[in-house]
Amino acid sequence: MAITNALAGIAVNDIGAAALWYSQLIGRPPDRKPMPNVVEWRFENGSGIQLYEDEDRAGGSCVTLVERDLDTRVADLTEEDIPIQSRLNSAKLRSVTIEDDDGNRIVFTQAAGADTPAKV
Repeated sequence: MAITNALAGIAVNDIGAAALWYSQLIGRPPDRKPMPNVVEWRFENGSGIQLYEDEDRAGGSCVTLVERDLDTRVADLTEEDIPIQSRLNSAKLRSVTIEDDDGNRIVFTQAAGADTPAKV
C-alpha cells in the first residue's frame, strides 16, 4: 500500500467560532461539513484540513500549510493583528508560526527563494 494524500485534523473547543476564524485565515468558507461538529477545507493538490470539536483535545494540534507567497501571508497576518509566535529562515525553508484561539499551532512555510510551493 502507498499513502497518496493526507487530511490534517485540528481539535477545537467551539466548531462555529473556529470555522469563522479559519475561514478568515484561509480566505474562504469550508468546502464541506461531512458530519455535525466537523468542517473541512480542501487544497489544490488534494490535501486538506479538518476542524473537529473536541474540548478535551483542543489546543494540542499542529498543522503546516505550504504557501506560494509567504511574504503576502505575513502581511495579511499583520493586517489582521494575528501575532506571529516564531519565524524560521534557513537556506532551504522560511516559515512563520501562529496560534488559533484554542492554542493550536499553524505553521506557514515556503521553500527559500522559491516561486512555487515547498515540498515539505
